Amino acid sequence: MGTKEMNTHVQVEFSDLLAISPYEAPYAVIDLETTGLDAQADAIIEVAIVLADPSGQAVGEVTTLINPGRDTGPIHIHGITNDAVQQAPSINSLTTLITALTSGRIVVAHHTGFDCAFLARALGHETWDGPTVCTLQWARTFLATPSRSLRTCCAVAGIELKEHHTALYDAHSSRQLLAYYLASCKRRALTPPWLLT
Repeated sequence: MGTKEMNTHVQVEFSDLLAISPYEAPYAVIDLETTGLDAQADAIIEVAIVLADPSGQAVGEVTTLINPGRDTGPIHIHGITNDAVQQAPSINSLTTLITALTSGRIVVAHHTGFDCAFLARALGHETWDGPTVCTLQWARTFLATPSRSLRTCCAVAGIELKEHHTALYDAHSSRQLLAYYLASCKRRALTPPWLLT
């Protein structure tokens, strides 16, 4: 994988993004790249949040690299070098934005246990208390898949997985899986099972 440059991308103006209500976009699909696998010891180095409507279609997105104040970790996985994050914001400077975009929404990720543990710690919480949908957890309910990895789930669902281990692309892949699950429920006139718990 090639290395990444500083990447701050906003599909719509921040004011417009923050003006999107949870009613219009009840889902906040997240993906993170991190320095390692331990939410207590490692740090976030890239974050993406994609807001999605009740059918799973994207209505707004934001992504940026994060300066973790330490080595970025396994470059061969995420492609993010120490130089790439030098001018990036700290996670502490983004907590208000992250809170605004996730509050009142169902947070979606392909392995919410991982992503939400890191976000909870970044926001100063022990655990993530809000509602979540794990596209990995629900994979075998909606897909005949031999593996629940993001790559395999996307392949089975006919979703093109671009630039794997880039937060924005992986967040959109998870969002497309969510949309696939929601469409399956609609075809069968079923309430999405995560809304029943």
